[in-house]
Amino acid sequence: MLDKTAVVILTILMTADLSAADAVSFHDTRIVDKKQRQVHADLIFSSDSKSMTVRVADNNYAQVPYDAIDHFSYEFSKKHRFMEGALVMVAWIPAGLIVMTTKSKSHWLYIDYKQDGIPRELVVLLHKREYKKILDTAQRETGKNVENIQEAR
Repeated sequence: MLDKTAVVILTILMTADLSAADAVSFHDTRIVDKKQRQVHADLIFSSDSKSMTVRVADNNYAQVPYDAIDHFSYEFSKKHRFMEGALVMVAWIPAGLIVMTTKSKSHWLYIDYKQDGIPRELVVLLHKREYKKILDTAQRETGKNVENIQEAR
């Protein structure tokens, strides 16, 4: 009796692991909401449903089927950290000057797609640790190239 129960539990666990392998999730992304605030979002590529999902606080913000995607664009931007340096300068001037001379990079993924025949765009801010993996996953999962905007100029 105990052996049959163990086999059943092991089979369930193995099946759950196989279904989880069909989705690739990234948890450090952000999107800009309707109030123009950056909010934390999960970006999920699902091989089973052939769709990309952006989930905010356990709610699906957008679910885009792979065949509805027209193309992906990637861009990174650099900006000086003047305001951050000014704030640090209040505590210690040399550290503030150093912070002011540094730049921050932002990685952006633009997804152009159609929903009910209407063209739409989804903009996702990617984390610096995940952006290369996300770009590779988007291309591998959807079969569409990710255009680098800086290289196109």
